[in-house]
Amino acid sequence: DKAKGTEPTSSPDYEWTTRTEDLLDDDGTSIPKPIPNICLPAEILRGVKDLAPEDALNKLLSS
Repeated sequence: DKAKGTEPTSSPDYEWTTRTEDLLDDDGTSIPKPIPNICLPAEILRGVKDLAPEDALNKLLSS
């Protein structure tokens, strides 16, 4: 029973259960929210975040 408390998996499991407010991507890196893996200037993101995906894409391509 004592060995169970020192298993390597117990620590990661504990972190997962206590960090439910963080979104984690596949390699465990903490990210603020799920977004596409592209880098755009903030002003462009603000301009397209309320548009439909097709409209946002057209706006980005035309800018």
